[in-house]
Amino acid sequence: MNKKVFTAGIALLLLLSGMLVLGISEAAVEGNHEEDGAYFEPEIVTYTEEVELGDEIEIKYSIKNTGNEPGIQDIILSVKVEVRGEQVYNEEIHREELLLAPGQEWNDTQIYDTEDEEDEYGDIPFLEIKADVEILLETDDASDSAETTITKPGVIPGFTFILLAIGVTFAVMIYHRKKR
Repeated sequence: MNKKVFTAGIALLLLLSGMLVLGISEAAVEGNHEEDGAYFEPEIVTYTEEVELGDEIEIKYSIKNTGNEPGIQDIILSVKVEVRGEQVYNEEIHREELLLAPGQEWNDTQIYDTEDEEDEYGDIPFLEIKADVEILLETDDASDSAETTITKPGVIPGFTFILLAIGVTFAVMIYHRKKR
């Protein structure tokens, strides 16, 4: 009988030890979870989706500490502008150091004036130009982005198409003249 009690005691001890090790392993994994400590979650809430060159893009955003401890982080809002696939402008438009308690949310609105980059588009008269703009909101933990468009209207709507049609017409006329 002593042998049975001893064996049962050892089995119970091993079972409890295994549960304890499993519990420690799960705690270690949870300790690496991104929301332990401070975790600043950025979100671009609204923004102007399309503007003409010279107008303003209004960007409303929020930062929320979804972690379980207070924290301090730098918040960076920037824009990148590409015209015809080539980056022509990259600017940090706002940087701020935030202290947020767990569950606390901070909201802000920034204005980006597209007139500042008017020279970057090049001066091609009559032609409409479109630029792709990436809005990027970053914290140490995560980032959020959005895309908008800036247009520089041509003098005559559809002027690029009209120039193309005239060019093709002249090319055909010259080709037929040379053939005679």
